[in-house]
Amino acid sequence: MYRSRSARSPSLREPETRLSESDKIEGAGSWDALEWTKIDPVARSIPTGVKQFLLEAEQVIVEGYGVVLVNTDDAGTLYVTNFRLLFLSEGSRDIITIGTIPLATIEKFQKIAVKLPSGPRQPEKTRSQRLLQIIGKDMRIIVFGFRARTKQVNS
Repeated sequence: MYRSRSARSPSLREPETRLSESDKIEGAGSWDALEWTKIDPVARSIPTGVKQFLLEAEQVIVEGYGVVLVNTDDAGTLYVTNFRLLFLSEGSRDIITIGTIPLATIEKFQKIAVKLPSGPRQPEKTRSQRLLQIIGKDMRIIVFGFRARTKQVNS
């Protein structure tokens, strides 16, 4: 079918001058005319005993309770901050160095569920343990284990 030349679609090279007034977008002319959404900073409560270990401007994002550092078999609390993963021992409340890694040095991480053998009285139930494996760019491997049915807290 032959189309007349006047019915063809406009070329990309030709300026489009047939826009109606409703199709045109009027520019404000200034950034000041835009309405910006104001975001008020949220006051986050820093867990007691952790503030002394945080760097300047470091904020706790998530706390993980009932965590075991599998590498050393230490129980404690895992804090995810805006800068690093910070692991504090449960008893002494000291930083466990091998369980603390800056976020920028993490190569990859993965969640793992390990099936544990069931007890002799409950052969039909298979328990599983949740693990978080962190591989650093410095080739260290950190493994955290989480107790079953432990609620984790977002700050």
